[in-house]
Amino acid sequence: MDMVMPDMYGATATRLIRSQSPNTQVLALTSFKEEILVQSTLQAGAIGYLLKDVSADELAQAIRAAHAGCSTLSPEAAQALVHVTSQPAGPGIDLTERELEVLALMVEG
Repeated sequence: MDMVMPDMYGATATRLIRSQSPNTQVLALTSFKEEILVQSTLQAGAIGYLLKDVSADELAQAIRAAHAGCSTLSPEAAQALVHVTSQPAGPGIDLTERELEVLALMVEG
């Protein structure tokens, strides 16, 4: 699953897939490492989050892990989660998923 697609954002698509097919595992493969995207994607039900610079062997291993129900996170995604959880809750904590996606895109310019 990519995070930014023409018709739907990855977190939204992940949430839909997981709601309609709970046994389907979704693995994010993207170039975006922003904390809000990592967090929203995993909250939507993705089992893993990898950046597109991952090697073919690492990707294959992550797909096998997802199939087995195990998560795989890129070091950058893990760092983003650690940073998010170590920060006090601030403004915007009550934003919807879509509002958070728009905010992340605004930050990116």
